[in-house]
Amino acid sequence: MRLVHTPTGRLRLRLFNPATGEVVEDRWEQNLVTTGGRTLLAELLTGVTLGIAKVELAVGGTRVPAEPTDNPPAPYPTAADPSNTELYAELLRVPTDLGGITEVPTSEVDTTPRATTAISAVLPTNLSGPVLTLREAGLVITKLVASPDPESEDPSEGEVLYNHVVFGGPITKNPELQMTLTWEVMF
Repeated sequence: MRLVHTPTGRLRLRLFNPATGEVVEDRWEQNLVTTGGRTLLAELLTGVTLGIAKVELAVGGTRVPAEPTDNPPAPYPTAADPSNTELYAELLRVPTDLGGITEVPTSEVDTTPRATTAISAVLPTNLSGPVLTLREAGLVITKLVASPDPESEDPSEGEVLYNHVVFGGPITKNPELQMTLTWEVMF
């Protein structure tokens, strides 16, 4: 018998107006765990990475109107690549809230028992900010690794784009709207 546990996930995006309670958009997007994310999991298991300092949600896309430039922008990619080490066009990062770990019944995922956790972040209203056209998101993990200096006990840090999703269609976030992004991560 051979079991393969592939980390997977999906992202729920909820865009709403906190003043009125109106939900403007609520959808799920499929997720890609990057090669760097898979390597990070292996490093955590083997002790190469000592731990995780923080997890941030990064979103990418464009500001409207776009900043003036001499070069027209390239077409936006339609999918994430497993070898991505950063978003295509990162706009901002926000801290995340990490949920607890729960077991997923086998009938909901596949025939293999899984564990899942939820990671959430909020893009708050920004009444003086620009309109954002969001096209992608990812979890950026800051890992702690042993210092290369044998005399130092302080770990160094490195960033890893754990996962990456390019949205099926752009999302317009007006300044008065708040967006909650929740990743379901399964192991």
